[in-house]
Amino acid sequence: MKTQEQTILTTYSKRINAVSEPGATDSLEVLKEGTRAWHRLYCAENSWPEISARRWSQIEDELERTGTYRQSPEELEYGAKVAWRNSTRCIGRLHWQSLVVRDCRALRSAEEIFSALIEHVRLSTGTGKVVPMITIFAPEHSDQRPVRIWNRQLINYAGHRQSDGSIVGDPLNVPLTEVVRKLGWTRDPAGPFDLLPLLIETSEGLRWFDWPEGLILEVPIRHPDHPWFEELQLKWFALPAVSGMLLQIGGVKYPAAPFSGWYVGTEVGARDLADIQRYNVLPTVGKHLGLDTRSDRSLWKDRALVELNAAVLHSLLKREWPWSITTQWRGNSCFIRNAKGRPVEPLMPTGVGLSHHYPDQQRRCFTKSSRMRC
Repeated sequence: MKTQEQTILTTYSKRINAVSEPGATDSLEVLKEGTRAWHRLYCAENSWPEISARRWSQIEDELERTGTYRQSPEELEYGAKVAWRNSTRCIGRLHWQSLVVRDCRALRSAEEIFSALIEHVRLSTGTGKVVPMITIFAPEHSDQRPVRIWNRQLINYAGHRQSDGSIVGDPLNVPLTEVVRKLGWTRDPAGPFDLLPLLIETSEGLRWFDWPEGLILEVPIRHPDHPWFEELQLKWFALPAVSGMLLQIGGVKYPAAPFSGWYVGTEVGARDLADIQRYNVLPTVGKHLGLDTRSDRSLWKDRALVELNAAVLHSLLKREWPWSITTQWRGNSCFIRNAKGRPVEPLMPTGVGLSHHYPDQQRRCFTKSSRMRC
């Protein structure tokens, strides 16, 4: 990799933990133990008595020769599904068996990888309903630079820092926006919702790619009762696709395995658009609602937050935008049905009953994790 690219990535990695760092290579015995444990689970859940002696001999021989092994397409598919099932931060993992797994491990060049990601977006939304999907690229290997996607999500908005220190766009993405600009992205800021290029790392170095025009579905945010919401010119992308997580299956690590599903409404309405560190639109919404924003005692933030979330749900559920989004109420009922996991941060925690059902889990569930593993 060129020295300039190494410097840029080192600086970016120190400033923000966009993706999980590839871990230190496990010892051969640890890898064998993890592999055996995974295959015991794989066989048990598929009603097989045990891994065949022939398959284990293949795996062990490959581990001895290369320090890793290639998982079969069937092992990869089931492992990815179980990894989603085991991901306690994901409220939608109740649907793990419906996950569509795309095996793209053979792709090496940045162009091939970007083409596969374009197809991921098309397949995920082309049916009129979001299809939960994961696209898995080459695994980490000690003698090769891993394929990595440096964006937190495949689709996101740029953050443009102005000369006066103000930010146009998403403040969360200022560091990555500055990285792609140093690598040659020269597009002038068009507004607060400029699509951020995708930054892909391969053994050939770093490449950034703009999404093709018209591919990314973006939804204008409108309110069912307040026509002035249109004047705010808010919008959001229809497909949430996490690309900053490490997938681990039976000891094999996949640093590039973007996963897409559907939104819980509060992700957009109560976090992305409302957080002070993000778009911070609550003061604007509050003023348009005629609320007294001078004091928190008026609860203007609460009232503005409810209306903002009502607008997000209304917009993403409109007939001409039939993309999947659910409420925090339904999401948390799925959490309770699933018994273990991370509940959604609701607008009204007293209304979902989580503290009554799982008080210990509720205390544990908000710890951060950057892995999907099985």
